[in-house]
Amino acid sequence: MKAFLRPGMLLLQGLGVRTRLALVFSLVLVPVLVMGVQILLQALERQQGVGWGLALGLGALGGVLYLFAAFYMGFSEAVDALVRIARNNARGDLSQTVVVPGRDELSQVGGNLESMGENFSGLVGTIRNQAVHVALAGESLSTGMHDLSQRTEAQAASLEQASASILGLSESVQTTARRSKDVDALTRRVRGEAEAGEQAMDVAVRSMGEIQEGSRRMGEIIGVIDGIAFQTNILALNAAVEAARAGESGRGFAVVASEVRTLAQRSATSAREIRALIARSGEQVGVGVTRIEAVTGNLRTVVKGIHEVAAGLSGITEASTEQSTALSEIAQAVKGLDNITQRNGAMVDQALQATVGLRDRASHLSEAVAAIKLRRGTADEAYALVLRGMELIKQVGMATAAARFHDPHGGFRDRDLYVFVFDRRGVYQVFGSTPASVGKRVHDIRGLDGDHVVREGFAAAERGGGWIDYEVVNPVNDVVEAKTSYILPLGEDTLIGCGVFKPKGGFKLQPL
Repeated sequence: MKAFLRPGMLLLQGLGVRTRLALVFSLVLVPVLVMGVQILLQALERQQGVGWGLALGLGALGGVLYLFAAFYMGFSEAVDALVRIARNNARGDLSQTVVVPGRDELSQVGGNLESMGENFSGLVGTIRNQAVHVALAGESLSTGMHDLSQRTEAQAASLEQASASILGLSESVQTTARRSKDVDALTRRVRGEAEAGEQAMDVAVRSMGEIQEGSRRMGEIIGVIDGIAFQTNILALNAAVEAARAGESGRGFAVVASEVRTLAQRSATSAREIRALIARSGEQVGVGVTRIEAVTGNLRTVVKGIHEVAAGLSGITEASTEQSTALSEIAQAVKGLDNITQRNGAMVDQALQATVGLRDRASHLSEAVAAIKLRRGTADEAYALVLRGMELIKQVGMATAAARFHDPHGGFRDRDLYVFVFDRRGVYQVFGSTPASVGKRVHDIRGLDGDHVVREGFAAAERGGGWIDYEVVNPVNDVVEAKTSYILPLGEDTLIGCGVFKPKGGFKLQPL
């Protein structure tokens, strides 16, 4: 059957739907009209029931023509609506709503196409919203990663410099340790020599003591000699007296006694001189002993100090050795940390490149769907509208800009997109969609948590700008819906923003 009908199908495929419909109805109506005319002609020839037959024929013909015209117009309108839906979707214009009237199959097709357009609009809106968020997050992450890369490079340079400094310090400490060992050995030799000097001074002190004792004994001996000289002088004097008494016979004895007396006197004089010399020598020896004892005490102090210095140098040597070992370990640890930092730097560079790639892909994705006209505003449009609003305020001032914001044809009102400005009290200074709301508070908006919006809005403004999420009643359908707004600071106590309703569109798998 299909093969039999294919030539006709191919012929009709080259015609439009209206042409096909007109052709089919023509093929049906022409025979009916011909038959009706024939019946009327036959009735006229027989002259039977001409009035009623003519009226009935004309009525039937009129009814058929009326139904055909109504069906044709209804069918044409449905086809036109379907064509508009398809044409809008093909152009990427998902903002138009087209309704196919009726309850037939064409109406169902139109409803399905309309639902598909709405779902596509929501899906594309979600893509654009998420692409904007991803792009902004990627930009922020890229900036953070760039700063982290710079800090990592600076840290790596600092660690490299610290490693070099620690290595130099370790070498210096090792040199100090070697020199400390040399000084410690020298101190030990000096200590040995000082101890030997101390012992020599002790021997010298003992020798001086022995000399002093010998001088004392010599003084005693000289005293004995002096006593002998004194007794000899007395004996010589007595001998001279006895020789004088003897007269001429004792003259020779007197001469001998005189010589003995002279010798005794000379011995006494020499003994006194020797005693004086020995006394002076003893005094000098005593002074020398005192001085040597003082020097010995100083030497003992020096030796004690050398002992302490030697002990201190030994401790310094040990500490220097330990410091050298510790610094070597620290140098190795810093070197390992430097290697880790360099690897981290390489990973940060890779992450930075990945972040830039993510940002670029998000930008490409946003550009790919930017030409599609949606039924609701999107995050990228809200972001751009806030930036335009900020620029306009800088150029013409707040009062003139507010008038533009409230003007439906001012370029700042598009579908559900509009600019708003409020202060820390939540009082609106600009409400683009409803100028009558200027002076009212955020808290007066139906279904809106004013405290949350004011708190989160100024928190985002203090960060330099950002997105806030909240819920509010959509005035179009009177349903509470989720909304997100981009906020920028407009002074210390004022902010500017623009929000979009989060798309609900998308596709859900239906069970078969």
